Amino acid sequence: MTGPPPDALMSYTRVDDQNTDGYLTTFCEKLSGEVYLHTGQPFHIFQDIKDIAWGQPFKQRIDAALASINFFLPILTPSFFTSPFCRSELEKFLAREARLGRGDLILPVYYINVPALEKPALRAKDPLAQTIAARQRMDWRKLRFERFDSPRVRRMLAQMAEQIATALEQVPALDAPPETAPPPPPAPPVGSVSADETSPPPATSTTPADAAPPPPATSATPADAAPPPPPAGSAPENGKSGDPPSQANGRDATQPPALATQSPPAQPARERPRQAEPPPERRSAADTPSRPRRDRRLLPVGVLLALLVALLFFAVREWPFGGVAVIELPNGATMEFVEVPAGPFLMGSNDDDELADDDEKPQHELTLDTYWIGKTEVTNAQFRPFVEGDGYTNRDYWTDAGWRWREEEEITQPAFWDNADRNGDQQPVVGISWYEAVAYARWLSAQTGQALRLPTEAEWEKAARGPDGLIYPWGDAWKEGRANTAEAGIGTTTPVGSYPEGASPYGTLDMAGNVWEWIATQWRKDYPYAVEDEWTVEYLAGNSARMLRGGSWFSEQKFVRGANRSDNNPRFRNFSHGLRLASHSPLPGSDE
Repeated sequence: MTGPPPDALMSYTRVDDQNTDGYLTTFCEKLSGEVYLHTGQPFHIFQDIKDIAWGQPFKQRIDAALASINFFLPILTPSFFTSPFCRSELEKFLAREARLGRGDLILPVYYINVPALEKPALRAKDPLAQTIAARQRMDWRKLRFERFDSPRVRRMLAQMAEQIATALEQVPALDAPPETAPPPPPAPPVGSVSADETSPPPATSTTPADAAPPPPATSATPADAAPPPPPAGSAPENGKSGDPPSQANGRDATQPPALATQSPPAQPARERPRQAEPPPERRSAADTPSRPRRDRRLLPVGVLLALLVALLFFAVREWPFGGVAVIELPNGATMEFVEVPAGPFLMGSNDDDELADDDEKPQHELTLDTYWIGKTEVTNAQFRPFVEGDGYTNRDYWTDAGWRWREEEEITQPAFWDNADRNGDQQPVVGISWYEAVAYARWLSAQTGQALRLPTEAEWEKAARGPDGLIYPWGDAWKEGRANTAEAGIGTTTPVGSYPEGASPYGTLDMAGNVWEWIATQWRKDYPYAVEDEWTVEYLAGNSARMLRGGSWFSEQKFVRGANRSDNNPRFRNFSHGLRLASHSPLPGSDE
């Protein structure tokens, strides 16, 4: 290592990080920042996908980190205890902790129920499970369904940081050079092969998993040759050897890892495996010089072209993002809104979209004023004060037709309010009628002093598709893993914001799938769309059908397109119907 060593190492499996959309990576970053707040000093948590540069040997980098860290943070899941890499890391740090005469340097984070910890019969068969079970654990099992900006998560991070800060006061004895493993050799030049890059025992293979990408069609390696697994001590690509590399982590496995900082000398070409790509690695600031030298002659032409395209893109197209505003609810929960700047956008579908229905045509340009729209759907936590307060008892919040319906049906809460599969705090509220959605918007306006309402069809569609009329929030092509739809096979709602890669150009989330969202607009509004005030008493009156947008977890991709239109009776309640709010007024935190 060429810089200060890391303070801690997070031991986890990449399959756990990938299957939670990078949640563990974010957890690592948030905890590191929280410790900084409590100590005034940087706190570096080593994580393999960030702290091992392209070309560096896994085993030696992990061993060097384990030999210098003060704290070991195992993320306890079933995959952790079945991963040989995680088990090896724990065993090595247990030995280091014992040599230091300490018993408080392992800080377990209990992330998902682990049978080996909960069942005595299984625990008796696993010495490492017995060791962990004897330690105080930070229980994150319920918090993992909450956003990082929720009060409960922030309090827990602060509690963890305080404990680490206290332990750091007793760490001076660790500063002396311990039984360190020999420092890893510098990253091999691109195109070279190191025996240290292969998994133990040392071998002479010339096909390491982290070899540089191969030159086109020059390899003499058989097409079906597979790269060896990473050495013990690193987080496995998916927690199990032999699984496909596409499960590498929570990010796109095709993204190249960080380049090593050394400029390689010219080397003769070596045989490399076909299609061998470097694994997703990570690099620590502690492992690179403060001013790394880069040989500009080696900058790939592809990178230069990508930069040029990006510059041209921003030169000719206005970046769509606006501001962000947050309002606080009576129960302490918050609701985030994003600004959609004034300007034109394409509404509806053209004939190129084979999935389009006739009521989406013709596609036309429409101009809207600046407005704000919820970043996500309204959650159960955000809807709860309406239920527990006077939301269902104060007629002032309801339309006349809505109040009559509420009294006739004796409605006092959403239809699935007590359903354990759908009532998590961060899951979107479901089982509400259009009448309830309107009443909630009026109630929250009264509580916060903000002019909140349901969005119009035009506002919802612009926020979902951006100014250029994308078919889906992320682009014109369907992408698996970017929305909770029928294709995902989850079978119920997911916590809001669970698919950040499915964000729209304005940063709104879950505009495709998860829940259908009630809209203010009346059914049968023909295209071209006419802009009007859809929040007047007159427009909201009556019992005419109202529009729904976005599709749900039950919908196939055709119905989650940004231009798709649906409708239903305003009294209809379903396990896939929710809402999202909007506003024309400047909200707290805006510059207006």
